[in-house]
Amino acid sequence: MTLSEATRSKIEQLVSLYPERRTALPPALKLAQSDAGWLPRDAIAEAADLVGVPHSAALELAAFYTMLHLEPVPPTLVVICAQLPCALRGAEGLIRELAANVTSPNVEIERTSECFGACHRAPMARVNRERGMAVLLVEQNARLALELCPRAYVLETGRIALSGGSTELQHSPAVRAAYLGGATDEADG
Repeated sequence: MTLSEATRSKIEQLVSLYPERRTALPPALKLAQSDAGWLPRDAIAEAADLVGVPHSAALELAAFYTMLHLEPVPPTLVVICAQLPCALRGAEGLIRELAANVTSPNVEIERTSECFGACHRAPMARVNRERGMAVLLVEQNARLALELCPRAYVLETGRIALSGGSTELQHSPAVRAAYLGGATDEADG
């Protein structure tokens, strides 16, 4: 048995919610992936058995969706949307910039065809969403990004320069000067 009892139970509950069992396969694979951070073959097979579909169908689905990982992922995975709105607003440039400036071997940058549903703020990126951290790289609106994220990390040439709660970072002189136009608290009023 590869999957935890909690994950097996969640998948069984999930299957009961769908009129056709096979419809539960995509969310079941996401749940299975949450156990190890990726989908080993035995986890795919176990999820397929719980849903009641052939192992080959589950493997095909896992190979199709870029949000499902058939190989272990590094501790930090940055996924950048490459749909048309993001492409038109510089997704490829963002990929090149991150690739050139992020030097840690523990960080992988991935281009995806999945839309993150925030086209009006393109280009968009997601960081380790399945592991509980979501970061929006909103270069043109750092204030909004700080408001959306309870904890933030400020990167400088691929390394963490500052980290903390968003309120703390909004009051940091370095963050205010670099990303918030040097505005003071009084000017925010």
